[in-house]
Amino acid sequence: MALNEFKSDIAKARNLGSVKSGTNHYIHQRFSALLLIPAVIWAVYSIYIYPQLDGVSIFGFISRPINTIFAIYFAVVGLYHGMLGVKVIIEDYVYSEKTKTLSFMVLYLSCYLTMAIAVVSIISIHIKFFLQTTLLS
Repeated sequence: MALNEFKSDIAKARNLGSVKSGTNHYIHQRFSALLLIPAVIWAVYSIYIYPQLDGVSIFGFISRPINTIFAIYFAVVGLYHGMLGVKVIIEDYVYSEKTKTLSFMVLYLSCYLTMAIAVVSIISIHIKFFLQTTLLS
């Protein structure tokens, strides 16, 4: 291998995107994992306390303000953490730039859309049951 060919390979390696953004992604992934700890504790505790809830009871459970907050928190942080993990898989195993770009677009759209639907659904459950309990009281 000639010296010029070696230099061009080094020049190519310096322009890799993963070298520039790995630390930031690593920090986001670990931070979101730490943020998930209280939400997972809440979810496990809730399942332990209420093992056999029917549909109406689950809606009543979610309608309490603290449970509404934790459910939204769990949905948003959990989906964000999952999105970061899938992003790494796409970066590592999808080699075609067109497929990679399309995969990122589908990933971001599906995650953010799911977050929005989850937040709106949980808030609507909270408002519906709050209004029912205050109007019936």
